[in-house]
Amino acid sequence: MRELDQYLERKGAKYFVALTMIFYVIGTGIFNIYLRSLGIAEFDLVKLRYMFVGLTFVILSAVPVLLFFGIRKLVHIKKLQGKKLTKRQKTLFWNRFEKVLIILILPWIIFYSLYVFPLVPTGFGGAKPFLARLVGQKEQIRGINELIAFETGVPLEKLAFELASENSDLAIGANVLVLDNNPSRIFLLLTKDLYLQSTSRLAKDLIESGASTKDFQIESTKDFQLKPLIVDARKVEGFTLSLAEPPEVLTREDLAVAAAAISSDPQNQEKTTIVSNFFEEKAPNIAPQVIQLVKEKAEQREKDSLENTTKVPDIKDSEKKEPVEVDNTTENIEDARDLVGAIEKIVDTAFLDFREKTFQEADKICYYERGQKNSKARLEMVKSISETFEKEFPEDWRKLQQKNYLANAQGDEFFPCVVSRIFERSEHPSDVIKSLNNTEPEKGITFFDIMDGALELLDKSSKSNTPSNRKYVSQVLIRYFSQKARTYATYWNESKYLQEGRNDEAYFKNIRLAMVQSKSWESLKQNLERYYENFEAKEESSPPEFTGSGSSVE
Repeated sequence: MRELDQYLERKGAKYFVALTMIFYVIGTGIFNIYLRSLGIAEFDLVKLRYMFVGLTFVILSAVPVLLFFGIRKLVHIKKLQGKKLTKRQKTLFWNRFEKVLIILILPWIIFYSLYVFPLVPTGFGGAKPFLARLVGQKEQIRGINELIAFETGVPLEKLAFELASENSDLAIGANVLVLDNNPSRIFLLLTKDLYLQSTSRLAKDLIESGASTKDFQIESTKDFQLKPLIVDARKVEGFTLSLAEPPEVLTREDLAVAAAAISSDPQNQEKTTIVSNFFEEKAPNIAPQVIQLVKEKAEQREKDSLENTTKVPDIKDSEKKEPVEVDNTTENIEDARDLVGAIEKIVDTAFLDFREKTFQEADKICYYERGQKNSKARLEMVKSISETFEKEFPEDWRKLQQKNYLANAQGDEFFPCVVSRIFERSEHPSDVIKSLNNTEPEKGITFFDIMDGALELLDKSSKSNTPSNRKYVSQVLIRYFSQKARTYATYWNESKYLQEGRNDEAYFKNIRLAMVQSKSWESLKQNLERYYENFEAKEESSPPEFTGSGSSVE
């Protein structure tokens, strides 16, 4: 044993063990200081990750130290011109350096834990969370959603909850930030951004434009800060990066977000434009009235602001005080309530709620069926629509003809898809009744209807043939097909070109030709596969680079 001990000491193994322990202790401290700032203390987590956290900290901390020594050496070379430092000077420097290091190490660890550590990705020894949805047993996911609702005050029915398939025991939950996961526990971070992005299409548009949620927080999110949550991981199977998307139709949540966005900063032209465009797209009939309200709100706030600045009391220099920042959150929320009330006088909010619920239900059935009709789900949807109309909108319901799409087309292949489309396009109960009376059975959404819409999107978006724009248009088309043609996802997914061929210079031209020349989903798949094969062949046959001497460069 003595010989082994001497061998390990000679080979530096003891130093390795010592460094490992140091890394572990530092990593444990950093991780738990960060967790403590969130209101959590988990000192019993014994993980190899802590050693990696400590190693990353030491590496990042060494960078400024090495830069300091490098600059010091250059200065000494220039000043001393080849002369060496005396032993006394070296001893004095190291004594001072050690004292400074001891004084700074604790503040630096705390600063690193709170401000640097959360920005470093987990794969590099940090705590930057990733955005995902939990997948697991449906009772467990439902329970986690209930915890999220309790912690945040958000209504449970507003949180995403989907079964993996109609009769599956697996479910997918709400959008969350995953801070850390282990076999027994999962650390989640809850933010209002995630809630708004998954419940309001307008909020998603505003966030993607760069707006802060502080600028348009609504009643249900005014106290919704970054909140940690620890959940049991035993019945959670994993994660999915496919996030919950807000409904495509105008909802009451969108009204609140629109009012909050305008009230927070009426003079912000970019936000006003996003709100106006959103209403013009989702509710073109009521859009002019809503836009006029928005305009009047901006003018009123500007007028009030001018009156407040002109009425300045005469204050002596000795009585003048430093300006104090005022939090206008409460005032903005009050203004938003007033604006929501004004908008709700224009919009039938009862119909908005009914339309949102029916659209999502029909869209879900359309997605789950995938070409296989589910008579029970269809009957339940028809029953729900009928009961709501009879109770809430009886006058419109009496105008429904005996021969209508709801009664005669339940066996159609695309029945739930057509119902979702009818509700998506309607702004009033009478619009739904009119569409149900005029829509012919056995028609559904045809291949050509979908292709016409895709071509329109392509023509609007493909003005600039750059790699970034090709990527953007690819995402737009995939999203469009996901909404309108989920049943045929294999035809446009398996061909690959729609997503993987976007580096091709002729991408826009080929996608357009593929859609124009196709008369069915099968022919679209064949055309896309042909363009992808040509693109792959072109990539593989690209000539190698050569040096000046003619030898190839690998």
